[in-house]
Amino acid sequence: MKFNLLLITLFFAINTSYGVVMVEGEINAHSKAFSQADFEKFDEEKIMNLTPEKFEAENGRKMKFKEKLALKMLQKKIKKANKKKNKKAVAAGFSFHLGAFLLCLFLSLLGLLIAWLVWGSDRDVLISGAIGVAVSLVLWGGLLFGVLG
Repeated sequence: MKFNLLLITLFFAINTSYGVVMVEGEINAHSKAFSQADFEKFDEEKIMNLTPEKFEAENGRKMKFKEKLALKMLQKKIKKANKKKNKKAVAAGFSFHLGAFLLCLFLSLLGLLIAWLVWGSDRDVLISGAIGVAVSLVLWGGLLFGVLG
């Protein structure tokens, strides 16, 4: 039994140990997926609209499979980063305006008109006012339904 356990252990130790071979020397231009000169030509928008055919037409050489794969991965990363950036911008882009909310809560649509005249067409004021109008209509509707219902 101990001998079998020793053989199994040696088998896994031999199969799972790998060595790393370091190769010294210069890296030629074709060993990288994209060279620095290739990236200097493109900005984020161009990379998102880039296809392998367009790349080949602009650079005069055919893309290898790993280069096409790297391009698609890069486009996916840029798209994901843009989505995160847009979500943060939308979340941070709204600040609640208490004055417009209270004005519209008590005066409903007339309050929204007054808020628009006083503070102008500021997006935050109008959204806060619209929330106030909605709450006002819900409260008035509940009150009327309770009295008449």
